[in-house]
Amino acid sequence: MSQSTIYQIINLETGRKYLGDTQLPLNKVWKEHIKQSLHSSIKPLHKEMRKYGNHRFKIVEVYECNTNELEEKKQYYIERLNAINIEDYDKYQLYDKPIIIEPGKERKPLGFQIADNRGNGKKNAIPIMGLSITTGEEVYWDSIKEATISVCGDESGYGNIIRAMNNGYKAYGYRWKRVNNRRLKKPIKAIHKVTWQEHHFESCAEAIRQVHGNSKGDGLYKALKSNGRYTWKGFIWKYL
Repeated sequence: MSQSTIYQIINLETGRKYLGDTQLPLNKVWKEHIKQSLHSSIKPLHKEMRKYGNHRFKIVEVYECNTNELEEKKQYYIERLNAINIEDYDKYQLYDKPIIIEPGKERKPLGFQIADNRGNGKKNAIPIMGLSITTGEEVYWDSIKEATISVCGDESGYGNIIRAMNNGYKAYGYRWKRVNNRRLKKPIKAIHKVTWQEHHFESCAEAIRQVHGNSKGDGLYKALKSNGRYTWKGFIWKYL
């Protein structure tokens, strides 16, 4: 005879309890409830999950029984725990009732609930320095992405550089560290390969914007790394 599990899902914010049953593992049941809440289910549990957030709920096993006694045991625990049957959503409209918070117990907004913490949606670049293992030269980049393209030729080594920086490892011939002072941008110069006229830029990012007009500049980093063997946009590129 097959076994069923009676479980409850508790709203940690309000203490409200919902009771259900399943023959699946609870982790799969919980994933299914999350999926239903994201797909506009009208059940009170799923409306509450959308309102409070999934992290304010927990699922707990209550009782394991044979299927022939399931309904009896389920009704018993609904009454004992003062819980709501998850499937009886036509009967309960508790989610429409106002929530009364006692004075002095108001929940303060945290993290990204505060508008000033949300920013403008743009990622903050992390300036980074690489110490060459062979020459001892310190090379500065405006971002980890820029450094990755410079030493690897593409962005495939991004994660390796982050791990090296966080754990003190060597990667791609450098030891890495974050740089908090943005004034340490590494200036570069462009030398026209025919006229030998020079143009100076305060950073790679500025050169890419002025010469290429967008954020793609893989060829620049390749040229900088080549010590004059390769050119980019008709120029030889060097660090100042």
